[in-house]
Amino acid sequence: MPVVSVIIPVHNSADTLRRTFGSAASQTLRDIEIILAENLSSDGSGLLCDELAASDGRARVLHLDKAGLSHARNCAIKESSSPFVAFLDSDDFIEPDMLEKMYGALIQYNADVAVCNFDRIYPDGKTEEPYTSSDKAVFMSSAEMTFRLLKEEVCSSACTGLYRKSLFGKDGTLFPEGRYFEDRATTWRLVAGASSGCVWIPESLYHYVQRSGSISHTMDFVKYYHHALADLERLEFVNASHAFDASQSKILVSGIASSLLWAFENMIVKSSGEGRDYPEVMQVRQRILKNLARRSLTRPTHKKKLWQIRYLWPFYCRGVLTASSRASGK
Repeated sequence: MPVVSVIIPVHNSADTLRRTFGSAASQTLRDIEIILAENLSSDGSGLLCDELAASDGRARVLHLDKAGLSHARNCAIKESSSPFVAFLDSDDFIEPDMLEKMYGALIQYNADVAVCNFDRIYPDGKTEEPYTSSDKAVFMSSAEMTFRLLKEEVCSSACTGLYRKSLFGKDGTLFPEGRYFEDRATTWRLVAGASSGCVWIPESLYHYVQRSGSISHTMDFVKYYHHALADLERLEFVNASHAFDASQSKILVSGIASSLLWAFENMIVKSSGEGRDYPEVMQVRQRILKNLARRSLTRPTHKKKLWQIRYLWPFYCRGVLTASSRASGK
């Protein structure tokens, strides 16, 4: 029985899939299975998946009839046969000892989740490490890791984690289908459910290849909306949770508020002004007013914006659009 299932969603990834698959197949931890979850590719990726799987007896292919990253991951989780699952995007690659280090840490501490760092690799070869690096693994309680993840001190990408499979499906925790920023909406739930604790391995073991056409580089109204939904779900969790003390809650609310207001204001901008009353905009506005209280905000700018959203809504929208126009030079 393999101890780790590596799940690789594949959609039109023929140009990068060989390197991605090779980085999984060459792991120093040999007791793994590799699941290529291919869905509706039109560039030959489906045939390439079959070819790669035939080259390694630990690999198999799922040909799915529905597109979507979350759908591919969810289907592969259900089909996986290992007690732990990891995720690898089809244009990225991982260090040869990533799974060995992460699985070893989980066994050493009898933990449910291990999380490592990543680096960004740009087309010109430049690399960037957004998180603090160290060669020492750190064991944390579920509450401490959740706090650090929501504070953005630990990466929330699903691809930098190794998860006990039983965490999925628990309380309905799967990747939300039909939404962008599915990791932002999911990984904190897995960490919060890790009753046996978590391990942070502060090394850049995952390599995130930057592409101009990636989701984060092509933001539109829907993507900002989905980002706001993920932030709202985080905020609602913090408000309802007893895992954090008052000081920690204030820190988290402040950080989430920054991200949420950024996404919300970009929703207004991308609605072209006349779409300010889109149902999605008004839905997010109502949830902001319900879940953000001025007394829980520590930044004066946040308090001012919240007051304007509540009492001076047309003025607030005009201000957002004016600021955007000035920033773009229009």
